[in-house]
Amino acid sequence: MRLLPRTEAVSRSRGGDRLSQRIEAQAGRIHALIAEQDDLTPAEIRARLAGNRHHFAIATLWSFFDRPQITWKNAPLTRRSDIPTRRQDWFDAHRTRLKTPAAPYGTKAPP
Repeated sequence: MRLLPRTEAVSRSRGGDRLSQRIEAQAGRIHALIAEQDDLTPAEIRARLAGNRHHFAIATLWSFFDRPQITWKNAPLTRRSDIPTRRQDWFDAHRTRLKTPAAPYGTKAPP
């Protein structure tokens, strides 16, 4: 029986992000795509990268954008021009009903 020297056991690092260097290598290309057309969705960015044989999941792209806090701005809300017209049409159509007084409690409403 041979005795082996006693060594200290050291655990290797576990978990974490081990594959981000693949997408980080494409950072210049991704930033160029966004500079070229700033309203690209992550799915469109993914498709364009896949055209160059770089395949990433949508979640990987979101993680890439989360690291430097790159965000998409939502389009500002705009007022729909047809709402005031439709509201007025509704009031005009129901004006007779709105002007009719309510029937007293326990009696029938006029037809």
